[in-house]
Amino acid sequence: MPEKLKSFSWGYILIGVLLSAVGILFISFQEAYGALAIAMGIILALAGIGLLIAAFVKKERDFKFALKIIISVIAIVCGIVTMITQEGAISVIANVFFLLLIIDGAFKLQLSILSRRFSFFGWWIILGLSVAVIVTAFLMSKFTPSEPATLSTLSGILILVDGILNLLAAFWSSAVNEKLTEGAKAEDATKPDSEESDSEESDTVEE
Repeated sequence: MPEKLKSFSWGYILIGVLLSAVGILFISFQEAYGALAIAMGIILALAGIGLLIAAFVKKERDFKFALKIIISVIAIVCGIVTMITQEGAISVIANVFFLLLIIDGAFKLQLSILSRRFSFFGWWIILGLSVAVIVTAFLMSKFTPSEPATLSTLSGILILVDGILNLLAAFWSSAVNEKLTEGAKAEDATKPDSEESDSEESDTVEE
C-alpha cells in the first residue's frame, strides 16, 4: 500500500460515516423509537469496539489514547443500554451524543488552528463547522426539546453535520500530520550538526 494511503486519516472517515449513519437514523425513525434504539445501539457498540481496537493498534499512550478509551467504553455501554431500554433511552442517548460532539468539536478546533498555521486552504471551513457543532450541541443539552420527534430531528441534523465535518477533516488532518512529520524529520536532521559544533566549541575552550 502506498505511504500516502497508509498515513491517510481513515479514522476520521470511519467516524464520519458512522455519525452520518446515526444522524440519518435519528431523522428517519422519528416515530419508530424501538427500531431507532436497536439500530443506534448496534452502531454505537460497533463504533466503540472499532475505536477501542484503533486506540490499541497505535503505539502512543498519550492523552488522546486515554480519551479514545473513555469514549469507546462510553459508546459500547450506551449501545448496550440503548438496545435493552429502547424507547426510554432516546433522550439519554441524545444528550450523550451532545457531550461527545462537544469533545469532537474541540479536536476539530485544534485541527483548524494547525491548518491555519500551515496556511492550508479552507481551514476556516473546519473552524466554522466546529464552532457551530460545539455551540449547538451545548444549547441542545441545556434546552433539550420535550417533544421526542423534534428532539430526534434536531439531534439527527446536528450529528449528520458532525459526520460530514469528520469526513472533511480527514483531508486536512492527513496534510497536517504530513507537515508535522516533515518538521520532526528536519529537526532530527539538524541535531547531529548542532551536537558536533557544540563538541568542537568545548574542545576549543579546553585548548
